[in-house]
Amino acid sequence: MLADLHANLPALRAVLADAASVWCDAIWCVGDVVGRGPHPNEVVTELRRLGVQTVQGNWDEAVGMDREQP
Repeated sequence: MLADLHANLPALRAVLADAASVWCDAIWCVGDVVGRGPHPNEVVTELRRLGVQTVQGNWDEAVGMDREQP
């Protein structure tokens, strides 16, 4: 399970590599994909490419609705 990625692509790649090394067969994301970090578009693209089921976090909602981030 992934959470609080906050647009950190290097961290996402590291976690995905670790998951692959232990033969993880499913990955879910429980939100906060964007916000704070430098790679929001790339993180979203990577999750979509992999088909990771994702729940909208409070940061995702704030960014998507153009509201002040928490």
